[in-house]
Amino acid sequence: MSDPAVKRQLSHLGKGLLQVNLRLSRLLELAESTKGRDPLPTGDLLLDLVEAVERTLEGPQPTWWQRVTGRATVDTRGLSVALAQVADALAAHGITPAPREGPIDPALHRVIDTRPAAEAAKHGRIAATHRRGWRKAEGVPLRVAQVTAWRHEDSDD
Repeated sequence: MSDPAVKRQLSHLGKGLLQVNLRLSRLLELAESTKGRDPLPTGDLLLDLVEAVERTLEGPQPTWWQRVTGRATVDTRGLSVALAQVADALAAHGITPAPREGPIDPALHRVIDTRPAAEAAKHGRIAATHRRGWRKAEGVPLRVAQVTAWRHEDSDD
């Protein structure tokens, strides 16, 4: 395997899967130690697991040439299916992700950084999400998202 792009993809996928495995191991250990008690001893570990899978899937993607020539050897469809199943299971328990775009909601988002905005319309909106937030069905925050917000210099906020 001499294609550097494929090597990068495999390296990213390998590192991501190590993170997923670490978080899953912690979650399983905790579940075993609390057997017979709370069925979800800590939602934070599970949510971190979901984030690790998402980051792995968001890694380097094959170039158009790799796809056309069939040299894109990294297949993450199974991981995508597993992530969808976990998201469905969380939703079945009323746990949904906080918005990753749109206006900042102080109940769901904590601004940890700002970026200058050229347009006033962007002021107070999410520019980037660093740690995903989650909420219960009633809109109650389960974990507050850490975000970067747009800031327009002429705004009053």
